[in-house]
Amino acid sequence: MKKDKEKDLNLLKQKVNGEIIITYIEIAYQTGYERKQINRFLNEIEKKDISSLLIHGLSGKPSNNSVPTKELEYIKNFKKKYPSITISQFMDIYHEDVIWDKNKQDDVKNYNLQVRSKSFFQQLFKKEGWSSPVKHKCFKGNKQFHSLREPSPRRGILIMVDGTPHDWFGNGKKFSLHMAIDDATGEILAGWFMPTECMLGYCHLFKIIFEKYGIPISIYSDRTTILWDQKDGELTEVGRMLEELGIELIYANSPEAKGKIEKMNFTIQNRLLNDIIRFNIKTYDELNKWFNSYYIKYIILTKSLLMNQKKKKKNLYL
Repeated sequence: MKKDKEKDLNLLKQKVNGEIIITYIEIAYQTGYERKQINRFLNEIEKKDISSLLIHGLSGKPSNNSVPTKELEYIKNFKKKYPSITISQFMDIYHEDVIWDKNKQDDVKNYNLQVRSKSFFQQLFKKEGWSSPVKHKCFKGNKQFHSLREPSPRRGILIMVDGTPHDWFGNGKKFSLHMAIDDATGEILAGWFMPTECMLGYCHLFKIIFEKYGIPISIYSDRTTILWDQKDGELTEVGRMLEELGIELIYANSPEAKGKIEKMNFTIQNRLLNDIIRFNIKTYDELNKWFNSYYIKYIILTKSLLMNQKKKKKNLYL
């Protein structure tokens, strides 16, 4: 929504004078400004008239908010390390690995580096012609929607498993990530990389899960030939092993039916390539150990921090 400063100031003035009854939330909705900006305007109209506030005090002069050249150059050089990265992930990595890194405080001081907003990085990507590997899809009226399956009531009841091939090291060679998530919480439980989706990959996956979390009640997957022999309609050796452990096997009839793990696969595909670069992971043996010992916890923490940020932003409008 395009911001309308004049309308915002007029509504605030009328509210202060008691001419209209309107909430700050409604003013924000009508004018496109956030609550913190409205609060700033509210303080300003007590000191100046509306016409003077509509004239930018720095017309013809550099803005106080302009970014110093040396800071911009630093950010552009830092971006070279990540040729294919989303705006959100680049912002996160820049803040984590530079601004908040104790070992980088000399750089922060020498280049006067600052915490920058999402809109700053969006404008920078556009200005520099940097493309993001994730594009937001436009809504189409004829799109078919699938009803969401209710999640399990608690952890450990149902886990979802899937195999997804990808070029994780960016060297043209695809490996399959065998991954499991808990249906109740959506958190990753384990992952294992192999050249192809295979029995051994799932065996490694299940071993980690059983040793770390115990045996689940059910496993939800597509009709992969690793668990189900499509020729004779019988369970494979791995499928029989799971059945002997008392685990119920549930099969999805479509990709949409296991949308939760499909969405997590998409997230991992877009984030992991750059995190492999960040943490200097060189081989799939290293990747398997690091993914299960560190990266899963990191993803959970990142998701938790993002949720908290969204809650704080939402509270600004209350």
